[in-house]
Amino acid sequence: MDTKIIVMANNKGGVGKTSSVAALGDVLARKFGRKVLLIDADPQGNLSRRFRENDAPPMDTTFEVYLQSEYEARKQGQKNELQPSLFFNDAVQKRPSSKVIRTYDNLHVIYATPELQSVYETFHYDANRAGSIIRRFLFNLKAAGEFDYVLIDTSPALSYVLGQFLVGSDYLMVPLFPSEDAITGAERVLNAFNIAYDDKQDYEYKELRFLGFFFCNIRNHTIAEQEYAKKKDAFWDEDNFFKAKIPQCAAVVNAGNNNKGAGGAPVTSVYPNSPAAYGYIDLAREMEQRIQEFEEGARE
Repeated sequence: MDTKIIVMANNKGGVGKTSSVAALGDVLARKFGRKVLLIDADPQGNLSRRFRENDAPPMDTTFEVYLQSEYEARKQGQKNELQPSLFFNDAVQKRPSSKVIRTYDNLHVIYATPELQSVYETFHYDANRAGSIIRRFLFNLKAAGEFDYVLIDTSPALSYVLGQFLVGSDYLMVPLFPSEDAITGAERVLNAFNIAYDDKQDYEYKELRFLGFFFCNIRNHTIAEQEYAKKKDAFWDEDNFFKAKIPQCAAVVNAGNNNKGAGGAPVTSVYPNSPAAYGYIDLAREMEQRIQEFEEGARE
């Protein structure tokens, strides 16, 4: 199986992006047996805290360390290209609960801290070099083929950086919440997708596909779907919506507060029988099916 790199993005915060990356990574790795890498590309570091034992950042292996090291080397005319594998961190191996010990043997995480924001700000002043670093990082991951899936949790702030993550990836998924702000945030991401789609034709991995929208934290999906159905352009076609939906569920909030205040855990891990957990299992299955259909169509 070739490595599939998937960006999770919405310009609106609080739509379930980080919770979804954590839950999908857990389902794909623990339940489906896939080899998964999660990249926390959001300076808030919320995804990192889902998998750390405590709030202390890991030593010299965070995403900002990688990007800054590459930036300084290239600025000095060097081509050391640090290997991404140096920055893989094992996720928490045991997550205790009252009844179950949950393991993450197939899951790795590249952590982030708030220092990543400073790196991104530096990158804005040197866009060409920065774009090359991000693209090459993802292309190297794909070429290495060590993982079945790489899932990227991005910052809600739109920037040149998001475009480069898209150029380096294979697919985009957009979580939605039934609000006008979430619609606007999604539209901005889709604009970035269109630009990245054109830019990607200049590189060795040319395919970039929109995998679809999915609803998170919804109480009445019929009303939500009716609102979004008012959109008529190609992206908002009904076929671009996942059938799987993540219902409004206290377990998602409780999972975010799990792990003794260290930042939570995937809802699928600590509340495996919750409606949200079942929703994410359905979403993971549908995601794999969509990718398979895309790739079979590309081979025909």
